[in-house]
Amino acid sequence: MFSRRQLRVAESIRQTISQALLRHLRDPRIQRVTVLNVEVSPDLSRAKVAVAIEGDEKKRALAMAGLESARGALQARIAENLQTKHTPVLNFVLDSLDSPAHQAERALELIAAENERKRRQAERATQEPESETDNDQESAESELQVADNNRPDNL
Repeated sequence: MFSRRQLRVAESIRQTISQALLRHLRDPRIQRVTVLNVEVSPDLSRAKVAVAIEGDEKKRALAMAGLESARGALQARIAENLQTKHTPVLNFVLDSLDSPAHQAERALELIAAENERKRRQAERATQEPESETDNDQESAESELQVADNNRPDNL
């Protein structure tokens, strides 16, 4: 269980890092990084910063290297904002790709693919002549009749 002080410090660190990533850091490796969560140790000496990075494995590795490189600058910004004796040492952790944002993105991709499939089916249905549609209905009815004739009477 986290104390109120830990939660306040964690939120302050999260906001400070997010602002710094958006406005102050110019490292080209740090792109499309989202600070998800910060957990602070009870003595406020360490902070685990969970980040999500969009892109392939190479871009994630580059962004993590950029964050590690910018650790000192980020800790200096945190020191300016926090009123504590010591500044927590930052530890960046790459969060899994099962974050809610990635799940929502995958769901939207699935919906888009399903809508595209339905659109293509509708196009094909409008392009087929009506006589083929009638033939399909007649063949389906005849298949049902054959199935009924093959069914044993003792059921």
